Amino acid sequence: PSEPSTTIIIPSKAPGGAETDVLTVREVDMCFTLNGSDHHTYRYELMSRKVNPQLVIRRGQPFQLDLVLSRAYNPATDAISFVFTLSETDKPSYGHGTLIAVPLLAKGAQDGETWSAILQRSSENVVSVNITTPAHCIVGVWKMDIDTKLKDDGAVSYSHRTKIYVLFNAWCKKDQVYMKEEERRKEFVEMDTG
Repeated sequence: PSEPSTTIIIPSKAPGGAETDVLTVREVDMCFTLNGSDHHTYRYELMSRKVNPQLVIRRGQPFQLDLVLSRAYNPATDAISFVFTLSETDKPSYGHGTLIAVPLLAKGAQDGETWSAILQRSSENVVSVNITTPAHCIVGVWKMDIDTKLKDDGAVSYSHRTKIYVLFNAWCKKDQVYMKEEERRKEFVEMDTG
């Protein structure tokens, strides 16, 4: 498997030319067990691979990521944004919903109508984030980049090596494929055959 890449976008210098400590992403825990259970995708082979597992989630509900950072996150000076790009799109664009930028916000409401990234907790150099896709999100394979920066200066971009698979959500009332009856969801969505 390929390693994640980190690209320095703008070198950061403090007054007098000294380097400042721009926050960088060291590792991303995709929380496979938690997300697999919450999104009814834990049985998917992609999620349970021993090598190179892939996150499979359902649109319209939050999924959790734990970011291991180079140092403690300080919301007063640091900014984190998630950039999602629909894979195999020739010209991703915001207007077509194939390129999405989502800033990390303090705890708040997730309405299910727009993409959101809400800080759940921060401890030392690990932050837990809930990201919610809208119920009308394009179903497909998404690439994730995480941009970190000092609010007034330099920036760094981290490209996650694995993709995120977004599926329809029969459990989400705002999704067009919503199914009210649990028995139907079990038969048509969770079973291998049906």
